[in-house]
Amino acid sequence: MNAQNVTQILDALAARFGTTAAHLWEVMIRQVYVEAVQGIIVYAILIPLMWKAWKVFAATPMQDKDGDPSAQKIILMILLLFGFIFAIAELVWFLNALAYVFNPEYGALKLVGEAIGGK
Repeated sequence: MNAQNVTQILDALAARFGTTAAHLWEVMIRQVYVEAVQGIIVYAILIPLMWKAWKVFAATPMQDKDGDPSAQKIILMILLLFGFIFAIAELVWFLNALAYVFNPEYGALKLVGEAIGGK
């Protein structure tokens, strides 16, 4: 994807939506900020939830009264495992969100690339 392709795509999209390419570019820049804020908010919620789940997990006894493994401990362990996997995946989105805050034009160009089927 080169600059000429991006310009042609923006012009075609702008014509289809009945606006100018400059206005469309401004909308895309605002959308990048929205996605960045979404990523930051999700991670800001995820971390305290994971911390609280860990505290509950640590406070739960390993065995119940009969000496069997605690079902609550097993369920919490599974939830923490899924939460940890999600946190790692979310970390990538979070770092991209931070990058988009500092360089929204790059994020907008990625949106254009994704819109035309690129990576």
